[in-house]
Amino acid sequence: MALEALKTIVETSQGLSGWAITIAGGSVVAILGTDYLRPKRCCIRLAYLLYLPGWVLLGFSVYYAQLVQRRYIVAVLIDTGQTKGCLRNIAQAINSDFGHQLDFFEWALVCFGIWLVIFLFWWIFGDGGKKKEGESK
Repeated sequence: MALEALKTIVETSQGLSGWAITIAGGSVVAILGTDYLRPKRCCIRLAYLLYLPGWVLLGFSVYYAQLVQRRYIVAVLIDTGQTKGCLRNIAQAINSDFGHQLDFFEWALVCFGIWLVIFLFWWIFGDGGKKKEGESK
């Protein structure tokens, strides 16, 4: 029964890890893509610095996902009849690591969310939607 619960945590952890990698990849594409509007004012471009802590936080989230998966493998491999206390310790560690993974993932989303709000305000109220004469896309 305990291993089934741990398996559910691991599957959820793997899903979050996949999302973290997807978000990181998408943010890199957003920066390197050529078909987006680039702010001309430096103070607005500074919002892109929010990507750095976002990427670091996503990296920590993926790191904790790996810990969850490794601990689950250990839990599956141990003999539960002889080491129930050990399984309980592993389950507590998995729960803690999964909590850290969620926290880092959520804080990364906060970073990218703040960037998105700044970008939207610039796009709506700034010069983001206006093209000057002679300027190509």
